[in-house]
Amino acid sequence: MLTKIVDNEAYWEMITSSAPAGTVLSVTGDDGVVVNPDVNGNINTLGQVVANSTHPKAVYTTNSAINTERWDVQLSAAIASTDVTKVGLCAFNNTQFAVDANGFVSLAGGGLAVDSFAMQTGTSPVVPTALGLVTFNGGTVAAGTNPVRTNGTGANTMELQVQISQAVAATDATRIGLSNYNSTHFSVDANGFVSLLGGGQAIDSIGVQTTSGTGTNPVLPTALGLVNMQGSLVAAGTNPLRAVSSAANTVDMQIQTSQALAAGDSTKVGLCNFDSSVFTVSPAGFVTLTAGNNDYHTAR
Repeated sequence: MLTKIVDNEAYWEMITSSAPAGTVLSVTGDDGVVVNPDVNGNINTLGQVVANSTHPKAVYTTNSAINTERWDVQLSAAIASTDVTKVGLCAFNNTQFAVDANGFVSLAGGGLAVDSFAMQTGTSPVVPTALGLVTFNGGTVAAGTNPVRTNGTGANTMELQVQISQAVAATDATRIGLSNYNSTHFSVDANGFVSLLGGGQAIDSIGVQTTSGTGTNPVLPTALGLVNMQGSLVAAGTNPLRAVSSAANTVDMQIQTSQALAAGDSTKVGLCNFDSSVFTVSPAGFVTLTAGNNDYHTAR
């Protein structure tokens, strides 16, 4: 009679008997070899794991003389696409997968695996090579309006691009970028902290005492960072020395001329020169009466 003893993936065993019901006379495996029982009517069945081939599970004769039939179950294999003939037993890396008590396999993190990367520009998406590799590079690009962005530079290659810094007229987050610093103007410590040499604050404007013409207070530099400083002589008044903004980006240091007074007054002091027929002035600016004028001065 034909009796089905295994029904898994369409594998069958043929058991024949002309003896009373319940008596097995022989077993035939996938290889077609008949295995007969021993004198006690026993047939041994053994299981073992074998290399991957094209038989997920097969029954073969080990040695008919010792009444043994072998069940071979193949190992799993890495293949390019689905193929039922390649399925087999496998184990899972416990740092990458979780397997529950029912044999249900999940990724260790519980989510889906990443199989591609969407880029902001260039090739998108970027997919891995046949070996699962995506090359991830970093690079600087010219100043623009993308401080940092991802760029697909090839089928399996992507780049994280950071723009270099640039000079702009006002704050703009799209213009920021990498920069380095002139070592004669700045110091940069090991943490990348930037300071002015000398440790103080930079001068960005100059306050003046007064303005005239098209002057402003405070005086601001030009677009090139320039403030014009100039000196000028003004008529005698009550400001011996003062700072005046006479035009945009310009500071005048004004000194008044001297004047004749009836009494001492520090607000009236100023620059003067001396009659050479009456005075001498040394290279150090020391003024004396010339010889013969002392008596004149005394007489007066």
